[in-house]
Amino acid sequence: MSRIQTRALSRRARIGGCAAALAVAGSALLAPAATAQTGSFDLGSVGSIDSLSAGSPVDEWPEPPNPDDPTGGVDRDDLLTPESPEFWNVGLAADRIISPFGLSTRVVCTSFHGVTLDCWQADREGTPHKLVKLPYNFPSHAGETSPGGGPGTFVYADASAWSDS
Repeated sequence: MSRIQTRALSRRARIGGCAAALAVAGSALLAPAATAQTGSFDLGSVGSIDSLSAGSPVDEWPEPPNPDDPTGGVDRDDLLTPESPEFWNVGLAADRIISPFGLSTRVVCTSFHGVTLDCWQADREGTPHKLVKLPYNFPSHAGETSPGGGPGTFVYADASAWSDS
């Protein structure tokens, strides 16, 4: 197999993996609304795709952690993407991201006691967009009984970014 054929096959595999991840993520987003709450932390709700506000240009980066607010945002480069074989390991309790940018743009997440609460990702111009946290850590089930629901899967929901990639 030539080098060009190998690259084309690899690109098709990446696109196929992302498409599969989006299909399952989309089915979760279209499911009836599910709200998760832990103490005073509202972990969000997922309703119909029409109700998603992620990708709004008014999103702002979260403030960095400080003594008064330990949940402040920190840069993350350790999230699993569909291109990574570890993403598909159902026994691996780790945060995941489904995005047209992968980890090529800045990702900032807030957390509390090791549980990731929310994430934002920059588009190509550097504008932050809040990611949608799925109600379960697709495709993994590991960690779901952990405090705060364990790791999460975060989806970039701005449809225009997906059509540009």
